[in-house]
Amino acid sequence: MAQLWLDLPADKKMMVPGYQPISEASIPQVPFKGAPTSQCTDPAVDTDAGYVRVIAGSFDGTKGPANTHSPVGLFHVVFKKDQATLVFTVEDGHNAVVFVKKGSVVVGGEKGSKVAESAVALLNTAGTQLLLHTTEAGSELLLLTGKPLNQPIAARGPFVMNTQQELQQAMFDFQSGNFGR
Repeated sequence: MAQLWLDLPADKKMMVPGYQPISEASIPQVPFKGAPTSQCTDPAVDTDAGYVRVIAGSFDGTKGPANTHSPVGLFHVVFKKDQATLVFTVEDGHNAVVFVKKGSVVVGGEKGSKVAESAVALLNTAGTQLLLHTTEAGSELLLLTGKPLNQPIAARGPFVMNTQQELQQAMFDFQSGNFGR
């Protein structure tokens, strides 16, 4: 299980809190073909390289069940074979985060940067194609994409607001029993 907290755009910070239970059965699973690699250069070969579980956002025309208040993608990628490469299209201007749950991946294709198990790669908004390559069958990762909000952040404990004044108000509302009302 992974629990993620996402920052909201400033104009939605004071909206009524919500929770989205998303069951495993409601998450679509989309198989992908491995992209050509140095070991296999024929793009027509169907290697059944793995699959992408689409939680939020879209992959290969399939939309995930999560509703978000800003453009966000959340994908669980499973590589079924070794020497597999996934070409993932990221929306222009979006950042991406790769968290390797199991195994390892190379970000940027076969000659990119290796990301080991339990490690994270932070990628900026340059470009729209992300190459994820693995040499280990069974490797898994979480891929998060999103448009940067480019807003100030004031945080304390579980509260994340845009200014110290908003942060103090949120803490006061919580302590007085008015938080989320």
